[in-house]
Amino acid sequence: MGGNDIHDFEIRPFADCASACELQELRYLGPCFTWTNKTIWSRIDRVFTNALWYGLFEYSQTRYLPNSLSDHTSMIIETPACPKPHRMFHFYDTWTKPAFLPIVKAQLEACHQYQHGHQLRHLLNRLRSELLQPNRNKFVDLKSQQILAKQALDAIQLQLLEAPLNLDLKQEKALRRDHYIRITSSALNLIKQQSKAEWISQGNDCTKYFFVKMKHRKAETFVYAINDDQGQHHTSFYKVAPVLHQYYHKLLGPSNVDRTPINPQAIQMGTSLTVESQLQLCKPFSEKDIKDATFSISNLKSPGPDGYNSSFFKTTWPLLGGLICHTVHRFFYTRRAQLLNSVIFGMYNYWAIIFILPQEVINQINQIRKIFLWSGTADYKRTPYISWSTTCTLKKFGGFGLKNLAAWNKACIAKLVKDILKHGPANQMSPARLEERDYTVKKGYLWLMGDQTNKPWSILIWSRTIIPRHSFTA
Repeated sequence: MGGNDIHDFEIRPFADCASACELQELRYLGPCFTWTNKTIWSRIDRVFTNALWYGLFEYSQTRYLPNSLSDHTSMIIETPACPKPHRMFHFYDTWTKPAFLPIVKAQLEACHQYQHGHQLRHLLNRLRSELLQPNRNKFVDLKSQQILAKQALDAIQLQLLEAPLNLDLKQEKALRRDHYIRITSSALNLIKQQSKAEWISQGNDCTKYFFVKMKHRKAETFVYAINDDQGQHHTSFYKVAPVLHQYYHKLLGPSNVDRTPINPQAIQMGTSLTVESQLQLCKPFSEKDIKDATFSISNLKSPGPDGYNSSFFKTTWPLLGGLICHTVHRFFYTRRAQLLNSVIFGMYNYWAIIFILPQEVINQINQIRKIFLWSGTADYKRTPYISWSTTCTLKKFGGFGLKNLAAWNKACIAKLVKDILKHGPANQMSPARLEERDYTVKKGYLWLMGDQTNKPWSILIWSRTIIPRHSFTA
């Protein structure tokens, strides 16, 4: 700044030299210009690092200080310690060996004490520690095992060259060759799964400089210093995290904020599914459909939050196929409550926040909700196991957590009365509740529902695998 413009051909030799020497400029904080003669400002002082630097320090940065009495800016290299995240569990395809299925079978038998709907979750949790032990014994040092197997194969091949007709050497060579192939195949599968890459054959380009470049790009994404909304500067990984959390909390808002309901007319203006497409989405599926969907997932796909990929479920399907299908069916069965609380309740809530709805209307809506919950369709197929009032009990008291429409209507009207009149009670609502500054419809609804005793039989009722011998209507 202040001098002649710099052209690309002037700095190209230096850039080529830095690239040939595999140097990377370190991330910096502070002023952009590092040298001045009171007339011209330039950035001629920089910090470069090589591959050995990123092998010693996971994160480092350069801080430029004021130049004080000098023409050059002082530089400090900072190497703060990075917080180590919790090590995630990942299932690798190399573990699917003959000794793998007996481990799964033993843990499955130990999980029979749990409810049928929760057996798969407990099984996956128990298998993590059981699978890590064979991994430490057999697969943690595949590289060294591969080198030893290659040396053993080379040695037997040299002996066979001296005695080509020796049958014992030929058999030993075949055994060592198969052993080397198995170890090499396991190592390649591990690399493919870790990198999710199909270009393993092009591994010649994966030099040390390539990995240094990847570490450099990762370090560029770190946030070590930040200014909060009040202008205060925070420096440290542990201090940056609360500032970012507070910022996004204010940006997204708290969870108990009353939001404007969705306008159905605005939805109709865009593209929407036809009735036939909606029926296809609600169409029941069989265990064969679940198996086909599971086996269609590639083994190289990233695993889920639990660390298990599709290869685990494919290999253990003879043992866990029925349990997996039951878990999937149970998931969609319990999602009916979510549909009731989102779709039907969303349409009801549009009118409940402004009108006191007649009891007959509420009864008809409850009838639709009751039939869909127990039948999955709009047709009446079975008698409910328990009364609807108990079904609408809060989950912490053993209910299903469905909204009590009458109580929700009263809580909404109370909020409306508070906004209009600013004082005075609504139906069955005390003035103290309405005078609270942080009153919300949800708080009013929970107050109207009150405390109830927990139902000891709730776990048996909501389990789809346990069919009562008799049905009662209350």
